[in-house]
Amino acid sequence: MIKRFYSLLFLCLTAGWALGQETTDTTSKPVSEYSLPDVVVTGEFEPTAANKAVHEVKVLDSERMQALGFQQLNEVLEQQLNLRVSQDASLGSGLTMQGIGGNNVQIMIDGVPVIGRLDGNIDMSQLPLYNVDRVEIVQGAMSNRYGSNAAGGVINLITKKNEGAKWSVSSQNQWENVGTLSNTLGVSARFDRWVASASVFHYQSQIESDDSLRVYIDQDIGNGNTIYTKKYPWNPKEQIGGEGSLRYFGKKSLEVGLSMRYFQELVKNLGEVKRPQFMPYSFDEYFYTRRLDPRLSVKVDVGRTHTLNSVTALNVYDRVSEDRRTDFENDSNYVLENGQDTSQFTTLLHRSIFTGTYNETWKSEIGIEAQHETGVGDRIVDSTSAPYNETQMTNLAGWVGIQWAPNEQFTIQPSVRVGWNSRFDHPILPSIKAVYRGQKNLVLRAGYARGFRAPDLKEQYFEFVDVNHDIHGNPDLEAENAHNAYISGERELLTNEAHSALIKGRVFYNYINDQITLAQTSPLYYEYVNVGKLWTKGVNAELDYRLYDDLTFITGVSYTRAKSFWDELSEPTEYIGTFDMQVQVTYLIPVIETNLAVNYRYFGKQGSYFISEEVLTLNEQDAYNMTHVSLSRSFWNQHVFLSVGVKNLFDVQSVGISRVSSSVHQPVGNQLIGWGRTYFVKLNVNIGPKAN
Repeated sequence: MIKRFYSLLFLCLTAGWALGQETTDTTSKPVSEYSLPDVVVTGEFEPTAANKAVHEVKVLDSERMQALGFQQLNEVLEQQLNLRVSQDASLGSGLTMQGIGGNNVQIMIDGVPVIGRLDGNIDMSQLPLYNVDRVEIVQGAMSNRYGSNAAGGVINLITKKNEGAKWSVSSQNQWENVGTLSNTLGVSARFDRWVASASVFHYQSQIESDDSLRVYIDQDIGNGNTIYTKKYPWNPKEQIGGEGSLRYFGKKSLEVGLSMRYFQELVKNLGEVKRPQFMPYSFDEYFYTRRLDPRLSVKVDVGRTHTLNSVTALNVYDRVSEDRRTDFENDSNYVLENGQDTSQFTTLLHRSIFTGTYNETWKSEIGIEAQHETGVGDRIVDSTSAPYNETQMTNLAGWVGIQWAPNEQFTIQPSVRVGWNSRFDHPILPSIKAVYRGQKNLVLRAGYARGFRAPDLKEQYFEFVDVNHDIHGNPDLEAENAHNAYISGERELLTNEAHSALIKGRVFYNYINDQITLAQTSPLYYEYVNVGKLWTKGVNAELDYRLYDDLTFITGVSYTRAKSFWDELSEPTEYIGTFDMQVQVTYLIPVIETNLAVNYRYFGKQGSYFISEEVLTLNEQDAYNMTHVSLSRSFWNQHVFLSVGVKNLFDVQSVGISRVSSSVHQPVGNQLIGWGRTYFVKLNVNIGPKAN
């Protein structure tokens, strides 16, 4: 309560000071997906203009994230076609991309993978956006460049570099009426060839009081069926963290960077009150997460035609779960005997990429990568290791690629990756991408790539057994192998001083063999198994329209079909079809010089396969929509930014899930979507001289 009071006080004082200054420049350009950064870096040989990149890279800029009050990665991604975000009150946010699970999507920060997966997913609510300049998304297999976990695509968070102004002090503050509050403070300075920056942040959410979070009810799920569950499912959460960096720019394009990122989170799952009339008590769960990510990067030109980029990073992920008992009469809270579990996973990564630019026709790339993973914890059971509660895996790889542009219209980029894994056979991973650029900004892209995913250490050796769970790793798992192909195109329909319109389309196909999933192999016993095969295919269409700098209208639709084949069955299952739609509108209201932003996302019915006691069944999640609206404006020569708005306008909190059997839908529960309609106020302040 004290933290919340001081945070609100700071927010109000800062707002009062900022709005009291002279507003010499109140005009704000509308925030739209047309305001893309000039270059992209994900998957490219060198920083490249987005419309000239070999890969189709979707870029999400920080301005729109700020305007709509998005604070964490999951909020941004759920607005994108072909991406679906799932919510779990304890495990956080999961992801699917083009119908492929999040365990095949590599999430990175400046090209370094984020570790610490729960149920195969990185919890994206643990990835705050306060220091993110943009998010780059490439859909389709990228294992050729980024290794395991990239068979479905990559999401790369590009952080702010703060290279321009001599010094700056910035603050980001956001309050939401449902009980969330965040505050960030950052500083940066440039001294000759040195640039230093540091930032700290605090985030907390408590949607209901502790007493309300302990209330359980019989919830109606349809057809007269009920489940006994929490009335308010969202657990209280608190996050703190920070990051700092020091960069040196030397002669001959030498750039050396040293950075450190720290993150800590506490989530409480408060249990039902037992014996409420006589010595009441409850059993609670506390989940602690800690992330520590130091890294060293070096970039230098070698001669006139070659550049070396290298990064060495250590990622540390700690997760501690505690079973606690709270006695209300004497106000005590203590950890139960054998009620604490600690697990730690670390990854040491080194990647060096040597690129050559010989002329306008030829470019080359040679890369090497070494990655060593370790896992330690009471629930790690590796009979081949001594001690048995420690395990490790090493992956070494190298790749080579060339880029051939015989003329201004064509670019062809083949590459191949080879590697060695200490536990699994590493296949040869070829890739070939091609781009054609024609008149009226016509861009056609096509490509094929093979993907690969080695089972992670949790899937092989992690044991989770308590009164509610009986989950076991499987050391006999096989690695997944994948294939991805796509064709995409975009073209201007019209362009002049007043109007511009662009149409885009994409067709994709994915195939995964030896897919890994968690299956109920016997009553109450769950184990990771190679389920068989997964196919997904789909099509996207998008229209982008802009009127001067005042109005931007973007709309798109996608349709994805998926089917699975389990080795125990004689025939593949039927395809599951999913229809999605998005609408994004930005309008500069001329009278008040304020930007209006509207995001609408429709999520069609979605199916998922579930293995229970050697039976492959289909669950179907109902359709729903998500709508966000905001008003934003800059003041005081762009030093102050204010945004107010509403998230989840139609108050969607959960949707039903049914089991499909012979065209009969049997309700089996609900899927959490969000904590309902939320009103927010966001205030950002940036003080310092303008960049040269």
